Amino acid sequence: MIEQILLAIEKLQGQFRAEGRRLIGVGVAVPGIVAHLGGDARVHAPNIGWRDVPLERMIRERTGLPVFAENGAKHSGRQRCVGAGRGATHAVVALWGTGIGAAIFTNGHDLPGCSFERR
Repeated sequence: MIEQILLAIEKLQGQFRAEGRRLIGVGVAVPGIVAHLGGDARVHAPNIGWRDVPLERMIRERTGLPVFAENGAKHSGRQRCVGAGRGATHAVVALWGTGIGAAIFTNGHDLPGCSFERR
């Protein structure tokens, strides 16, 4: 899966170069728990077989770009400002797919420990 992410980044960088632009960073939303410890995210996503994967570091070392990884439900919730939740102060975001994910936002901020993904 990491190789697929890296291939997508490489393809996008090539496209941007051809257009006279450059990629300045990478954001990755993952189906699991993301622990930001010591400036590096470690991902625990049993749905895809990841346990304590240093995702940000792995991508950063191969691309030289800044990388930010986040839980998919939390990321989707942060995007609420452009969708149906535009202007909402409080929101609950739920995702269904290979598992169930959710995040709770109150007063415009996510509640720590309230984002999860379960299979």
